[in-house]
Amino acid sequence: MTPTTNPTQIERYDRAPIGLPDRAVTISHSTLIQAHCPRRYLLRRIEGLRPKRIRLAPTYGSLWHRVKEHVHRAWLQDRAPTEQEMIGAEWEAEQTLLGFVDKDQMTEEDADGLMLRLRGNLEAWLRMNRGGAPPESYRLVAYEIGLAMPIRTRSGRVYAPEVPVVRDGDVWRLARPGERSRAYVVRWPWYFVGRLDQLMAHRSSGVLWVSDDKTSASPGDMLTRLSNDPQVPGYLSLVRHASREGLLPWVPQGAEVKGFWHRITHSGKLSRPTVLKGRKKDAPSPGLSVARNRRIPSWWYRKALVEHGFDPGEDKYRDHLAYLRSHVDANLERIDWQSYGDDDLDRYDRELYAGAARLAQMHRDAVRASTVEDLDKTHPRVAVCQSSKFGCDYVGPCMNDGAEVRHDYEVRAAQTWAVDPLNPALPPGITPDTWRRP
Repeated sequence: MTPTTNPTQIERYDRAPIGLPDRAVTISHSTLIQAHCPRRYLLRRIEGLRPKRIRLAPTYGSLWHRVKEHVHRAWLQDRAPTEQEMIGAEWEAEQTLLGFVDKDQMTEEDADGLMLRLRGNLEAWLRMNRGGAPPESYRLVAYEIGLAMPIRTRSGRVYAPEVPVVRDGDVWRLARPGERSRAYVVRWPWYFVGRLDQLMAHRSSGVLWVSDDKTSASPGDMLTRLSNDPQVPGYLSLVRHASREGLLPWVPQGAEVKGFWHRITHSGKLSRPTVLKGRKKDAPSPGLSVARNRRIPSWWYRKALVEHGFDPGEDKYRDHLAYLRSHVDANLERIDWQSYGDDDLDRYDRELYAGAARLAQMHRDAVRASTVEDLDKTHPRVAVCQSSKFGCDYVGPCMNDGAEVRHDYEVRAAQTWAVDPLNPALPPGITPDTWRRP
């Protein structure tokens, strides 16, 4: 959550995004994705269900981002990270996994497997990127930076729809089904928020680019899926707003925002070469396996050849090394650049308003619902569930809701607002003369 210095507190934000006012309802790209399935949005964003047991895929991605933070700290000084800094990054990642094991959120076997993958892919990334040196033509301006911008209606006004909130201890939060009788209607401004992995500036022109780190077992396939990623213009629109408003202290006000690049790094397991056994006991090894069914970086293979006394120049090894370079090394990281203009970002802003209006209606409908049947009408499951493909965390309560199923979840609001000590009984901005129920 953001610290209490800003009354608006947002999950996953250690500090308030730049540009966020004291009191605002926020949505993000993740919020919009979750709303593709109204039932998932109901369970995740409105009711606040969070699975108690974590999934491995997002855990690896978050670990990779934490390791890359050590790289980015060095980039801010325009240098590559030291070996000692990378050792520290790996140690922190391992301690994080051990914490999950201690809380029974992950098995030791799963933690060991994740750490093995992380070490192998980090070694590969450092080798392919000049030891982790910063890009030659770009400098890092900031990393892990949270930005916020107002969502505007068709007429240009800041969007501030009616939404119901309730008091929950020392904070206010968005109301849930069954809380209509104690909810209050507020009209707070809605803001779009996002956290940028890296904000880069061209060394000579000063033009701004946004870079986003992602991980995948198949970077090439993921890059294809991201060819029309609406998250991209959203990030750029955030930067454009912050640049125009002079909210970025590291760059001149009004600096041009040019585009975006995805950096997708391999997240799967990398294999070590196999030394073949002789046909007879104590017979010398005939060599290394040249099977093509495992993902082995070419430099690991060449190193193993030398260590075991085999000739890398031998025809079968030379051919296999060429195969590994073209089919394994080339797919351990994929980078794609995309340029965007103001027309693209303006379109995103219009679509953002449409999405926000839909979300506001979903919150009102959820609180006004009197029965489960009402929620089925206002927050239905999608016609073709994609949970098996994308790993939805809410298959249980979606298909067969009940107390036993919900035992595997905890309830936590995605966003809260601090109670005003001068008016603790009512939401901020509401007076005894203006309050009303939804």
